[in-house]
Amino acid sequence: LPLRKRKELMRPAVFLGSIGVGYIILQLMFIHKLTLFLVNPMYSITITLSSFLFFGGLGSLASRYLSNIRENIQALLLFMLVFVVFANWLVTTGLSRSFATRVIVAVAIIGVLATLMGTLMPLTLKRVDAQDLPYLWGLNGVAVVLGSVISMLAAISIGFTWTLVIGMLAYALAWKSAPAH
Repeated sequence: LPLRKRKELMRPAVFLGSIGVGYIILQLMFIHKLTLFLVNPMYSITITLSSFLFFGGLGSLASRYLSNIRENIQALLLFMLVFVVFANWLVTTGLSRSFATRVIVAVAIIGVLATLMGTLMPLTLKRVDAQDLPYLWGLNGVAVVLGSVISMLAAISIGFTWTLVIGMLAYALAWKSAPAH
């Protein structure tokens, strides 16, 4: 890529890299947190992945209505902050509830989160030159792979809650580098 083009792509590249890292970190940490909440790892993986995919797709569809990238990230960060603060309480309290209730709560939490997350990629890709899409999409894919490694290493080193905070920091960087309207 020409130097001029590289500078032009820096903000969308940082943005898409950040949401790639943040997305996978949050998804993997939700699988862990929900394993405690749903008691069985298979339920956690199934419910978390299917909810992230379904509601992420709804977020992509809703991106024409939820079109302010920065506001979507702010709402996402606020929601995540509330989750991080109350996650342990939720797990402790939720264990006394029925399995169906715990599934509904898990899907509702992921639904809000994944819908907001699902708006970000399409809103960004609409704002960049079509010739740059393969580079940016590829960068996002690389970031997801790196994010999964970061997620596992961080979870082992500093714990799951602080790894969720790292995911939130990735989204804070995305907010800072978000493309203009």
